[in-house]
Amino acid sequence: MIPHRDTLLKARKVYSQCANKVEKSIAAQGLTPLLSTQVIGIGVATEWVRRAAEMDNIHYMGKNLNKSKSNDLFK
Repeated sequence: MIPHRDTLLKARKVYSQCANKVEKSIAAQGLTPLLSTQVIGIGVATEWVRRAAEMDNIHYMGKNLNKSKSNDLFK
């Protein structure tokens, strides 16, 4: 496995643990599932927009993803 992929997979586990903590916090505050989903969604969207502003072209390791019709959307 490529070193940066290993790092990303480890980060995925950490994010999953964080998500579990957030879910418990939301439940403790008594927020409705719809409202909590909206709050989390807006936060995620904000972060991805910020990251997108810093990105260059994307090149996937898998050939199928590089040839997909939507690949042009990331250039």
